Amino acid sequence: MNAESPPLPPLRRPQLRRRPAHPGGRPEDLCLHAIPERFGRFRALALRLFFSGVRFEESQQARLRDLPEEALVVYVDPAASLFSLLFACTRYAALGLPAPRALLGGGAGLWGWAIGIRTPPPAGPQDAAGGEEAAGDGGDAPLDEARAAFAALAPPRRRLCLRRGREAPDALAGLIDFHRRTGRTVLLVPQIVFFSKSPPPGRLRWVDLLFGPEDRPGPLRLLYGLFHHPGRAFVEVSSPIDLGAFLARPDLDGRPPDFQAALLAGEILDLVRRHRRSITGPVPVSREEIRERVLNRRRFQEFLREHAAAQGLSWDEARRAAEAFLDEIAADQRPGWIRFYSGIDGWILRSLFAGIRVNREGLEAVKRLAVRGPVVYLPAHRSHADYLLLSYVVYHHDLTCPLVAAGKNLSFWPLGPLFRRGGAFFIRRTFRGAPLYARVFAEYLHTVLEAGYCIEQFIEGGRSRTGKMLVPRLGLLAMLLSAYRDGACEDLILAPVAIGYDRVPEESSYLHEIEGGQKRPESLGELLRARKALKRRHGDVYVQFGTPVSLRELENREGTPLAAMEPEAFRDFVRRTARRVAEEINRAGVVTAHALVAAALLHAGRERFTREEVWHGVEEYLAYLEERGVRLADTLLTDPRRAVFEAFGDYVQRRILEPRGAAVPGEEGSGEGYLLRPMRRPRLEYYKNTCVHFFLPAAYTALAILAQDAFQFSAEGLPAETAFLRELLELEFVGDPERPEEELVAESLGFFVRRAALVPHPSLADTFNLTAAGYRTLHRFALFLKSALEAYRVALAGMLHDPRAFEERGRERARALVALGRTLLNDRVIDLPEALSRVSLENAAAWFAARAAREADREAWLHGCAASIERALRALREGG
Repeated sequence: MNAESPPLPPLRRPQLRRRPAHPGGRPEDLCLHAIPERFGRFRALALRLFFSGVRFEESQQARLRDLPEEALVVYVDPAASLFSLLFACTRYAALGLPAPRALLGGGAGLWGWAIGIRTPPPAGPQDAAGGEEAAGDGGDAPLDEARAAFAALAPPRRRLCLRRGREAPDALAGLIDFHRRTGRTVLLVPQIVFFSKSPPPGRLRWVDLLFGPEDRPGPLRLLYGLFHHPGRAFVEVSSPIDLGAFLARPDLDGRPPDFQAALLAGEILDLVRRHRRSITGPVPVSREEIRERVLNRRRFQEFLREHAAAQGLSWDEARRAAEAFLDEIAADQRPGWIRFYSGIDGWILRSLFAGIRVNREGLEAVKRLAVRGPVVYLPAHRSHADYLLLSYVVYHHDLTCPLVAAGKNLSFWPLGPLFRRGGAFFIRRTFRGAPLYARVFAEYLHTVLEAGYCIEQFIEGGRSRTGKMLVPRLGLLAMLLSAYRDGACEDLILAPVAIGYDRVPEESSYLHEIEGGQKRPESLGELLRARKALKRRHGDVYVQFGTPVSLRELENREGTPLAAMEPEAFRDFVRRTARRVAEEINRAGVVTAHALVAAALLHAGRERFTREEVWHGVEEYLAYLEERGVRLADTLLTDPRRAVFEAFGDYVQRRILEPRGAAVPGEEGSGEGYLLRPMRRPRLEYYKNTCVHFFLPAAYTALAILAQDAFQFSAEGLPAETAFLRELLELEFVGDPERPEEELVAESLGFFVRRAALVPHPSLADTFNLTAAGYRTLHRFALFLKSALEAYRVALAGMLHDPRAFEERGRERARALVALGRTLLNDRVIDLPEALSRVSLENAAAWFAARAAREADREAWLHGCAASIERALRALREGG
């Protein structure tokens, strides 16, 4: 007879005995250690030298300075490293920031004991929580009187307090108890140390096994990095978590403290993970893995099956075609190449430009939102240098380098493979007639966003040859929003970026193209010829970040999730989002001295003038910009007169202006006179256009007033006049279509009244008198529209003369319009050679053709437009 064996007791993990918590929750139960205010002269000097190579940027310091003084600031380090603790104690105290004076939740080990971190003596039963003073060397105040503390989340291996035989209690649970007992505001600030900006590797190398990985280096690797590469290591702090607000969440009501502490720890770790990924980027995914993810996605396979059946292809043929498209599109970004390109890009940009001006507040706003999800950078496109600039700026301001959408024309050998390793993926100019290519491209975008990559997309589609913001292209933006709608990421951050130049490197080629010349294709030969640009400086370049927006927040404002929108509603959302981004790019731009001098030169009213005359024109423009709060270049803020004369001298040196001896006799403040040849005006037009959008409200209003041809006028009809001009030039100037006309007119009238250009009538409401000096002021602002109106006059003349010839799109129509414009210029029907811009003529022809098709009496409508344009141009000629 077999007797059954008694059941074995369950295995239990050995536990260290926890000392029972005192009802008062004394500091010893938090494992509270006192951190001295001073570490002694020798130790303080050693710590300062040790951390001298660790960066802590001003923007990070500002985050800590903005914290409320009454709150207890608790720096939380998920890695529980002594390095992070000592940095906070040393650097924060030196900068006058809240420095931790207490260590919670774990001991600092032997090294902490060596520098003076001590455990307070046991509290007596009569002592209240925190009611005694720590017995450390510094005589620190108790926790409820401390300004800041440092807490380490429980590391994977068990840590002990400095007192032997007792396990370190959970710091977060202790803080929750402390907050409930005292009611004091507790702000948890995650602190992250970065020893490298490289993303975490997919697998450990032998160097990582011996000396620790780059993000968690061992002692030897840490010392080597700090002293051999000073400045590479840096510290950042994440957005603070208000403990009181966290505990007030409905899902935590009635939960035990251990559960709340565990959930809080998870939220902190998730925030730290997101913050780290916004700087280092995601774990690299190879092109081969991206390709497999795209091709093996179920919905793509279903599409591929349907496409193969529709095109009469076999499955293998369709799949091979998709693989070929992916090879044509996909980037191959590699961290090592990013570091290598950083040095080359820096050398090229320093050779091209005197300086790179970045608005730090805009960039900081992007950094704060980047922890929520991938960032889509949406810059204006002014030069091929834009590709280098934006990636260089974000990388050197501690953000991950994006994948860059580049035209397929840039994939030429040998630069195409090099661009791919830097993060470029290539896109065709059009998807028309290529449904498989379009679907492969959309799935590729979905996959890289899903992997956590950021993206850079030029929202205009191509480079602006005119200096103005082009009408946004919606295709790629719609694909990105569709990827978000389909769940590729939790949130998508749209970051508008304005890029401006004192002197654009491609100035000559742009002038050649807008005058009707053929664009030279990118090639190795063109690249070699472009090396001449490195031999001269092109002034400063301005990279200005507009206000970023969370797509999830936009979705919430709409009140309808994107996934629930009808196709037409979704397309309308894409259009409005693109317009909002374009308007923000315009708003974020910087006005330079070169732009204002170009505008004053073009609006001088004659070919010959002096520097003082140009300065008076610039002064009036500056007054308008300052009143509107527009960003000005640093040189205009410090010494505007000197900046204007330097820009004037630059135009003289480039032979755009010609010195012509003495000034006009009898002119005040004359000095030397200068001549602007008509053939040189288009070069200045480009730089004027970089700031024209800021002056549009005043220009529309001024022209509407001048068109009334009276020194006393009523403002009642002005909104209708400005509405017609805005609608007419909507393809020429990107503006805010949702802003009411009455608001724009009232704002401009207020400025003209304050400048004494207009005088309100003493008895008649909404009636103004125009002064003689005010007439010149209005004319100076209205001239911002003259070149565009003359271009539209040329296109309208062509459509009225031969409608069929000018309704066809393409190069032939552009050549015909330029030829007609030259004829009208020679016949003095129009005045400005800069009006013969191929881009403006094409915009005009497209607008008239689209609008005329909707009119019942097409010819009568065109003649009506011609009369209105002629009336406006007549007012501008009379003012000149």
